[in-house]
Amino acid sequence: MFFIRCKTLGSGSASTIEKIMFKSCGQIENTANSKIALTNIIKIISYYDDEDEFKNYLTMTRITDNTAKFVLQHIVDYLEIKYGCSRVPKMELEHILPKSPKSDGSKSSWDKNTFFSTYDDKVHHYAAKNFRAWHERLGNLTLLTKTVNIDARNYNFPTKLAGINEFKGYKNSKLYLNEFTLKNKPKKINFNDWTKAITDSELESRTDWTVNDIHERTLWLYQISSLIWKLPSVMCTNPDCTNHKVPVHAPVKLIDKIDTWKCEICENTFSIEWSENVDRSYKIPKDYEFSYS
Repeated sequence: MFFIRCKTLGSGSASTIEKIMFKSCGQIENTANSKIALTNIIKIISYYDDEDEFKNYLTMTRITDNTAKFVLQHIVDYLEIKYGCSRVPKMELEHILPKSPKSDGSKSSWDKNTFFSTYDDKVHHYAAKNFRAWHERLGNLTLLTKTVNIDARNYNFPTKLAGINEFKGYKNSKLYLNEFTLKNKPKKINFNDWTKAITDSELESRTDWTVNDIHERTLWLYQISSLIWKLPSVMCTNPDCTNHKVPVHAPVKLIDKIDTWKCEICENTFSIEWSENVDRSYKIPKDYEFSYS
C-alpha cells in the first residue's frame, strides 16, 4: 500500500524508497518478534506517508492511461465486491471528454461554451480553459466493457450516455462505478462516505458533462482510492489521551529508534489499527492480531 501511495500514485523518490527499505530490513533482522517488527515498520512508514501529496497527485495532475486503468480497476473491483458482484474482466479505458472532441456542429458534437459553463478558476479549477487540459484528469476517465466502449468515439456526453445504433451507452455499462458517478451523481456535493451503501434516493441523473463534473468526480474517485489504499494508523493506547484514536506520525528524530517511541502527551505506547475498508488485497495479515478501525 505504501509503495503504491508513495511512488505509483505519488512523487516519492527512489532514494526515499531505498531508505525506508533499509530501515525495514533492519527491523526484520534485529527484532525477534515478527509482530513487533511489523509494528515498527508501520510506524516508520507513517512518518514518510503524505496524504496531501497522494490527494494532489490524483486530483490535480494529468494521469497516464496505464496508471488510470490501474486505479479505476481497483475502484471497480472494490465497488463490485462491496455490492455483492463478481469481478468484471477485460475492461477498456474510456475518456469521457475525448482527446479530439467532435466539433462539427451536429447534434452529437461537444459545445465548448456548455462544457466550460461552470468554470471558475478563482474557486477550485486549476487547469487552463481548453479541452486538452481536462481529458486526462482522473475524473474524466472510466472503464467500460469493449461492447459498450467500441462506438463511444468522440461523441458528446448525451450521445455517449444514451448510445447510438447497437452501442448501449454509459447508462447500460452495468458497473457500480458508472452507475454512481457517471450515469448518476450523488446529490450531496461533499458526499464522501463510500463505506455505506448508496441508495437511489441519494443519486440524481446526469444530463451533461462539464468541467465541474470532472472536478467533482475526480474528488469522489480520490475519496474511494483513499479507502482502498488506506495505511494502518498509529494510535495511542491510552483511552484518556487526546492522541487516542487520532492517527499520529513518528518524529524524524526517532526513525532510527522507533521501538522507543512513546506518546509525547501521556508517554503511553502506540498500537496499530487496520482499516476495515481497504481493498481485499490489503487486508490485515491473518497471522497478526491488530485491531480494526
